[in-house]
Amino acid sequence: MGAQSYLGLPIADTSGRPIGHLAVLDDKPLLDASQDIPIMQIFAARAGTELERLHAEEALRATLTELEMLKNRLQAENVYLQEELRHEHNFEEIVGNSPALLEMLRQIESVAATDATVLICGVIEGLHGAARILNLCRVHTSVIAGRPGKRNA
Repeated sequence: MGAQSYLGLPIADTSGRPIGHLAVLDDKPLLDASQDIPIMQIFAARAGTELERLHAEEALRATLTELEMLKNRLQAENVYLQEELRHEHNFEEIVGNSPALLEMLRQIESVAATDATVLICGVIEGLHGAARILNLCRVHTSVIAGRPGKRNA
């Protein structure tokens, strides 16, 4: 290398923790470093800031990648749970787990597999207007789905 002189300063992050070293080598002797040291300090400070920024950017990318992975996993679990709900009850529009609702869904499933005429009567506490219509549509769709050669409406 043939170096005759050397000037080096630590590179620190914004908290003052050393993260590197900045060095200048020359093939001639260094006569007066008093003017070179302030310039080297500026370069070392700038290098420290840039290295810290790069590390933060890398951490941010890793976090975004993890977040994207978690989001995809959540979406996949959502699809899986919706499929499970559809498979379990075949009722996409009806969500709930009260004993009365589960009994009603069980009855709909048992009727759907037959050619029986269905009369819906009675009151289910908390079930009003649109929910009743939804149940009627669900019975109709389940009956059609339960017949061979038919597709869901």
